[in-house]
Amino acid sequence: MNEQPIICPICGDQNTHIDDVSVRVAGGTLRVRISGEDEHCRMDMSGDYLPNGLRRHTIALSGWCESGHTWQWDWRQDKGTTWFAQQEGTS
Repeated sequence: MNEQPIICPICGDQNTHIDDVSVRVAGGTLRVRISGEDEHCRMDMSGDYLPNGLRRHTIALSGWCESGHTWQWDWRQDKGTTWFAQQEGTS
């Protein structure tokens, strides 16, 4: 396996954090937030209806860097193709 650090797509900072994961399906969204360090961890899960307008899934990761930038990466499936998008300045 070839591991590499995730760097901030805005400024290149290597001190990055991924906090939120959401999985969207045609009928709604499941959001999971995990926070904490070491053995002290808190997980919040919520489900709500946010139609994504597609027939397949979208997986989104929300991250931030210690320089204050935020972003979201989305992988979505549509008609046999998986698409990637990056949104900057999300929270």
